[in-house]
Amino acid sequence: MFPYLVIIVGLENMLIIIKSVGSTAPNLDVKIRLAQGLSKEGWAITQNLLIEVTILTGGLLTFVSSIQVI
Repeated sequence: MFPYLVIIVGLENMLIIIKSVGSTAPNLDVKIRLAQGLSKEGWAITQNLLIEVTILTGGLLTFVSSIQVI
């Protein structure tokens, strides 16, 4: 289950970054476009990651045997 979760979260973040970089001015240098895209979406991606880690940690600390069995 966890490998699929990692793939989905990673794919979601890549799509957000691609959309953000794609919305910058195309005449700029690639490094500048990437920096602007990350500056727009960096905090949102970090927030989502922290929320997902918190949810997974809550599931780990839950004492329901069907959740803890891997």
